[in-house]
Amino acid sequence: MAPALRGDVSAVARDPWHAPLSELTLYELLRNRFLARAKILALLDISDYLLPSVPDMFELAAQNPGKAIPLEGTEVYPWRLRQKRVAPIGDHIAKRRGERRRLLSWCAAPRTLPSDCFWHPGRPAGALVADQAVDFIRAIGVVFPGVAVTQLVKKADLTEVPALIKLADSRGHKPIRLPAASPIPARPKKGTVTIVSVMKNEGPFVLDWIAHNRAIGIDRFLIYTNDCSDGTDHLLDLLGDAGVVRRDNPFRRTGQTPQYAAFSAAEREESVTCADWLLTLDVDEYINIHAGDGHVRDLFEAVPDAHVISMPWRLFGNAGFRAFEDRPVTERFTLAAPQFMPRPYQAWACKSLYRNAGLFKRLGVHRPKGVQARKQDSISWVNGSGKSLPPEVWRSAWRVGTANWGYDLVSLNHYAVRSAESFLIKRDRGRVNHVDELQDEAYWFRMNHNFEEDVSIQRFAPQAATVKARLLALPGVAEAHGNAVDWHKRRIAELRAQPDMRTFYENITSPRMEKLSRLGPHFGMTVFMEGPHVVPDKVVEREPGERFHFTLTRSKTTK
Repeated sequence: MAPALRGDVSAVARDPWHAPLSELTLYELLRNRFLARAKILALLDISDYLLPSVPDMFELAAQNPGKAIPLEGTEVYPWRLRQKRVAPIGDHIAKRRGERRRLLSWCAAPRTLPSDCFWHPGRPAGALVADQAVDFIRAIGVVFPGVAVTQLVKKADLTEVPALIKLADSRGHKPIRLPAASPIPARPKKGTVTIVSVMKNEGPFVLDWIAHNRAIGIDRFLIYTNDCSDGTDHLLDLLGDAGVVRRDNPFRRTGQTPQYAAFSAAEREESVTCADWLLTLDVDEYINIHAGDGHVRDLFEAVPDAHVISMPWRLFGNAGFRAFEDRPVTERFTLAAPQFMPRPYQAWACKSLYRNAGLFKRLGVHRPKGVQARKQDSISWVNGSGKSLPPEVWRSAWRVGTANWGYDLVSLNHYAVRSAESFLIKRDRGRVNHVDELQDEAYWFRMNHNFEEDVSIQRFAPQAATVKARLLALPGVAEAHGNAVDWHKRRIAELRAQPDMRTFYENITSPRMEKLSRLGPHFGMTVFMEGPHVVPDKVVEREPGERFHFTLTRSKTTK
């Protein structure tokens, strides 16, 4: 029987022999006409092959009357076609990296199976299944003869199977091998780190953020700005001696969101191309290294073989502060979500520090993107505790989960809301990535967590204060910073005078919302997705230290 058609090769869909709904009818027809009288039967496609080392499935079927021998297959691929010809079996030497799916079929002595069992393609329903399984491979280039490999699978996902290469060689066939990976260069003893960031109207927070990052060992900053009214762009221009390069964001010219436009442009900048390590970071995200003395070099020494270090967020709330003040956020906002906080999804989002050694094609918001296929098997990617992250999460993961979370070596303090007044500025400014999404009460509810105190980052405060003093001594910097602070105070007063913003401010600072910021660990994902209005008052009245869990199904929530 022919297997069901893969959705990404629709050109073959006109072949009626690949219509999956016809299979059950054909099985029953052939069973009644021929197959029920067979001594031993194995259901395999013409593209399926057994490896020499597996047990003999016919002998197993004879030894297990009344039972089906499970057959479990793996899809294998050639690297490329030979001058657009059909790929021979011997060229099928690769499988998808991290492949977990198994093709299912079976073998049995049909006359011993129950007469009322149903011959389903994967397993015969109503029949016992033997314990021992037999492996097989399915040559996808045979399933879809002449179809380009890139239409069947992403080549970046392919990895060679040594047993298939050995088998091809033993039969005198020389398969087309995957390109050999060049070795990843050894780490430099003192690797330089460049942060790429995107900002708009963040003037009061720039100096503290740069001072902290310089204090822990960050070398350069490439920052893209757009439509600044508070002088953020001017302030950054004055910080060239502190390793800062500012550029105008080209998002209007490219049609991309501000963040993606900046990252695309950054790839051609010297501060990026010459860096040993790269990281995309926002001004409300602070690296908190727990290894050693908290310096970047201590983090590198803790994971000497790592090429990517994904640092998970820890969400910090407003700590009850409503008014904007010109003070370091690490000093003011010391209340956060607990370390174990799998919900909301954003609680364990991460940013990734990675080697700039030709391992990836481009910068990404949460991780580098476009892993180079030839180097994928050599890459070591770890989480905030230095534990390996599996390759299957590299392409799509923007967060860690319960299976791979950890803060032992490094975390990322995320001050997403700051004070209630500062959040009015943030709401007014809009987002740099999800530009169409409002920063509303639901956002405040998801990101504002005041469950427990964490002051670990303050051990860097003396060094950061020293760096900040040097920054303020640069020509024009103190004045530009002061002007930005004054602008924010004026803009906050303007926003609070607007009826809609005044109502919004009163809502997020209400006793109910302040209480909710201390109950976050007790809520399920649906609650965070829907917003604070779905939490009943009787739940709000409960205390953070109580043991309870509250959530809703989506169908029962109201908008």
